[in-house]
This record gives sequence, structure tokens and C-alpha cells, in this order.
Amino acid sequence: MSRGVKKWSEDDILKLQHAGRGQGRLASYIPWLDSDFYSQCRTHKVWGRKTGRAHQLLSDGEHAAFLLLQRDPKVVDIREQYPLDRDLTRKIAKGLGIRHPVYPGTHVPLVMTLDFLVTKKVNGREEFEALSIKACEDLKSSTTVARLEIERCSCEALGIPFRVLVKEQLPVQKAC
Repeated sequence: MSRGVKKWSEDDILKLQHAGRGQGRLASYIPWLDSDFYSQCRTHKVWGRKTGRAHQLLSDGEHAAFLLLQRDPKVVDIREQYPLDRDLTRKIAKGLGIRHPVYPGTHVPLVMTLDFLVTKKVNGREEFEALSIKACEDLKSSTTVARLEIERCSCEALGIPFRVLVKEQLPVQKAC
């Protein structure tokens, strides 16, 4: 059974924005989505020693990637379920000739999210990297590939490198 809001509206999105979803850094960051929302996979709530807060991870793949990020000495902040600007994603989808995703059962454009927006300290400077974690099977879906292309182009427009990590290629780790 799905969890969360069944029929999304612009008011629902505004309420989440006003609640601070998708805003902040480190301990003050609040993910756009959390485990109260629908997820087809197993969810994880994991303490982040780098950020000083609990992270909402919506799949086993996100969990595996998070553990790798926690161990990377260059990583200084990890923001999961990071929202992309809808005006930007809609413009990019239109330019690509791709139908922008909408919330199920509505015509309300989806707030697309990155699985992770990572901040790294490299040579004394902060750099960002966007990560999307997908299962190998999901990459066979044209819908998934279209969404990834919208994410990639959005990040490119923002000057943020974008990578897709395949869940099955991530090393299995245990939390320390």
C-alpha cells in the first residue's frame, strides 16, 4: 500500500516548501521526501556523522551509496532527496521533447529530486556533485531513462556534475 499524499496539489507543494523541505545544509537540511512518502523499496533511516542528522534513504541502493559517501574524506555534506527547480525541469523536458512527470492521478508537475547532492572539499574549495542511484533493471525503462536525462540536463544547466550509480555495482558495506 502506498504512503503519503495520494493526490498532490500545488498547495501540498507550497506547504512542503514553507515547512523547509529541500532547504538547509548539514544538520539543518530537511529532505524533500522522506520515508513517510511512497517508496517501492525498503527504506532506511541512518545517522550521518558528517552532517549530524538522520538521513532518509528510500532504497537499498541509496543506503549503499550513502555508506560510501560517509567514508569519503572529501565529502563534507550529503543532502538526499534534493529538489530540482520545477520551472527548470519543465523547460528542459520541453526542450528534450519529453513529457514532464506529474504526480499520479493529477496534472500537477512533479518536483523532481536528486538522490544525493553531495558537497566535497577539493583543494580548499567546495564542489558539488549530483548522484542518482538506480537498479540495473530500472535502467531498462524508457521512463526512468527520460527522467535521468532531465536530471542530467538540469544539473548541467546548474554547473553541477551528474553521475548515475548502478546499485548492483556498489560494494556491499556495513554501517560502522
